[in-house]
Amino acid sequence: MILFDSIDYPSSCEINRRYEGLDKAAYFTVSPRIVPAGKKSRITVRSKDPGIHLEGTYLVLVSPCYEYPYVPFQDNLDKTTEIVAENGSLSFEYDFFCEQLYRIVIGQKNERGLGILLKTSVYALEEDFLHLVPLIGDFHCHTIHSDGFDTPDAVLRAAMRLGLDFIAVTDHNSYMGSVEAALIAKEKQLPITVIHGEEYSSTFTNMHVISLGASAPLDEKYYRLEPVGEHAGKSAFELTIQLCQRIKENGGVSVLCHPLWKPLLPSGYRIDVPMSLVRELMEANVFDAIEVVGGSPAEDSMTSLMQYTWATSFGATPDRIAYLGSTDSHTYTIDAICGKHFTLVLAENNTPKAIVGAVEKKRSVAIEIIDSHNAMCYGTPRLCMFAQFYVKEILQKIQ
Repeated sequence: MILFDSIDYPSSCEINRRYEGLDKAAYFTVSPRIVPAGKKSRITVRSKDPGIHLEGTYLVLVSPCYEYPYVPFQDNLDKTTEIVAENGSLSFEYDFFCEQLYRIVIGQKNERGLGILLKTSVYALEEDFLHLVPLIGDFHCHTIHSDGFDTPDAVLRAAMRLGLDFIAVTDHNSYMGSVEAALIAKEKQLPITVIHGEEYSSTFTNMHVISLGASAPLDEKYYRLEPVGEHAGKSAFELTIQLCQRIKENGGVSVLCHPLWKPLLPSGYRIDVPMSLVRELMEANVFDAIEVVGGSPAEDSMTSLMQYTWATSFGATPDRIAYLGSTDSHTYTIDAICGKHFTLVLAENNTPKAIVGAVEKKRSVAIEIIDSHNAMCYGTPRLCMFAQFYVKEILQKIQ
């Protein structure tokens, strides 16, 4: 009988020789992955298998990605350091002098040169972001409480399978889908946060506006208006401002949905709005957020790019308005874009109030996974650089 303790496991040196030329990062843990900017931190590398231990001397290269000391007329070289493994792990200190991505390569010398053990990276954050929690979720979806095909319970379970931290249920002119979803999550203690929401389709404009985080549904008298009395003669611009004000008074934040949704109906009826109205509202900074990444098909990345281009040309830059990524899915359990269109927020915690608060503070990035190697991130440069790291290295949604 062979006892477990008697098995002769390979060392990291032997693994390197056997699989030279392959990046073996998947076999090791690197911690921490997020460190404070402006100070030294200790990084530790261990094998995920307790039977495999690091031994010997390693060469460690830490390369700051965006900012580094630069001297003209000189070779600018990142410093390589020799580190001796101890107690089966490798540990080293580095001065992460500013907020950015730091790439790390660890290798061992052998008779053929340098055998790469792993390539990895860590991210240094300034104090204001360091203690916030990165969360991903979907701010726009539908259930059977409006024109969706799935129950709130089915939507929640699909979102959890996709690894989402939160989801906003935003049925058309109905708050009840989000209420039911929140009750299910609470009663069943599901590990996902539900944000109350509604998507308003009004009588005065084809523009769709979402309310996120309101404590109660909005009275329909605020979006089902008659062109008489106090509303007579008012423009769509004025009435949309009024609707967004009501959303804010109700404790919610307002989101402009899919601004480039342009369906073509054979009947000739228009159910979209002209871009001149979008421009007028954008320039007036009426909304709290805009869907830059919306419910376009998985093969259509041009719509997101054009929505971003229009928004920035209208002055709706991500320092003025929060950028969101959503699915607008009506078939969450089978929709190909679910898990590929989402928002990353940096929040104090994973509660509805904190997540909606992160949107209000414009700590959000709209993200669209294009394929196995590419993700488009829309937001401030600072947030987008971190989002790229998080999507690739932590969530591992791209290679």
